[in-house]
Amino acid sequence: DDTLAYKSGLRTKDKVIRINNESIKSFKELFPKLQAVKGTDYTLTVDREGKIQTFDIRMYTEENGVRVPIEKIGVQSVGHTYLPTTVWKSFENACAMTWTLAVNSMSGLVKIFQKTENAKNVGGIISIFKMSANGVNDSFAEFVFTLALLSIMLGAVNLLPIPCLDGGTVLINTIEWITGRPLKEKVIEVIFTIGLVIVVGLMLLGLWNDITHLPIYVKIMSLFQ
Repeated sequence: DDTLAYKSGLRTKDKVIRINNESIKSFKELFPKLQAVKGTDYTLTVDREGKIQTFDIRMYTEENGVRVPIEKIGVQSVGHTYLPTTVWKSFENACAMTWTLAVNSMSGLVKIFQKTENAKNVGGIISIFKMSANGVNDSFAEFVFTLALLSIMLGAVNLLPIPCLDGGTVLINTIEWITGRPLKEKVIEVIFTIGLVIVVGLMLLGLWNDITHLPIYVKIMSLFQ
C-alpha cells in the first residue's frame, strides 16, 4: 500500500500494456523502460480484467524546489510462465540470469557511492526475511528462485574489491603477487578497518531503511507531523 504504484491507482494483477505510447509485450521489458522514465511524469496504460485504464505517474518528489527521482515504482510479476525446454538451454538461461543479477547488484552499490542511486534502496535483514516469506507464500518454485536470487546478490557483493570481503582479499593477494612482496601488517590493518567500516555502514543503512518502511514506524512518525 505504501508503493508509488498503489498510490497512483494500480492494483494487483493489473497488466501493463503501455508506458506513454510504447507497448509492453512482456514483464522483462517493463523494468528498463521504467528506468528510462524515472524522474519524469508519464502515463501507464493497464488492462484490468479486460478494461483498459490509464494512470498518470509522477516518478519524482520535490525537495526545496529540486526534483528528486524516485527509483522504484513498486511492482513485481505475479508469477512465471513455465515453458518446456532442454537441459542445455536451461543452463544457458541460468548463466545469463546469474550474470545479469550479479552485475546489477554490484553496479547498484557503486552507484550509491557515486550518489547516482538513492541510498534508500539498500535493504537489510528485514528485507531478506520479507523476500523469503513472500517466496514461501507463492509456491515452492518461487521460494527456490528467491533463495537463488539472494545467494547471487550476496555472492556478487562479496566479490567487490572491498577489504574484509573476499573480493578485497583477492585484491590484496593480487597486489602482493604483482609487487612480489607482502604488504606491511599495519597497512593491511588500516585497509581492513576501512573495509569493515564500509560493510558495517551498509548493514546499518539497510537495517535503518527496513525500519523506516515498517508500518509501526510510519504510524509513530505521523504522530509528530
